[in-house]
Amino acid sequence: PAAVYSSFMLVTAGLFAHMALVGWAGFVVAGTCPFACVARGFGSPRPARDAAAGLVLSLGVFLFFVKLLNVNLPAGWLKALLGGAGI
Repeated sequence: PAAVYSSFMLVTAGLFAHMALVGWAGFVVAGTCPFACVARGFGSPRPARDAAAGLVLSLGVFLFFVKLLNVNLPAGWLKALLGGAGI
């Protein structure tokens, strides 16, 4: 029960971090947080790998929405790098 509670708290923290960061830090940075928190909550022992995978997946989703679906997502801190993405 204690492990389930801590896992639930990690997933919840990831969701709240996403909500807090998406407008300020941008979609890619904010999307990395819940991925890493959920992976950690499910028992992953490698937080750096989880964050890197979350960053790659969030960047892919960001580019898909911005380039193919023409949805304006906040670039945030990475605006200088993602400026050529059509933002």
